[in-house]
Amino acid sequence: MYAAVSGITTTDRLQRLVSTEPEEQRSARQSVWDAERAEKRAAGVVYYVRMGEFIKIGTSTNVPRRLGELYLRPDALLATEPGGATLERQRHREFADERFDRELFEPSDRLLQHIEALRA
Repeated sequence: MYAAVSGITTTDRLQRLVSTEPEEQRSARQSVWDAERAEKRAAGVVYYVRMGEFIKIGTSTNVPRRLGELYLRPDALLATEPGGATLERQRHREFADERFDRELFEPSDRLLQHIEALRA
């Protein structure tokens, strides 16, 4: 938290502002926020990258930037498909038997065939 000159933090000020906001205004702001979150979940692409002996399945609206942010340097971008977080979760469930850790998957024949189909 950042301390303000008066000793009141920015978080304190935001909480006071929200607590005095009329319910109708708060509800409208929440609706906009929910719509933006839903749009973001649907936007972007699901990407498949080789990371050592594993394949990472992730999602991003900016794949080049995201690849630069990864905790390990990816070896290769294997494929992408249109879709956001909802599709990513679906792919994680679909390839759950291949899961090594969180977003890393073993390159099974089934997963590699899926990636090849996306590339075709």
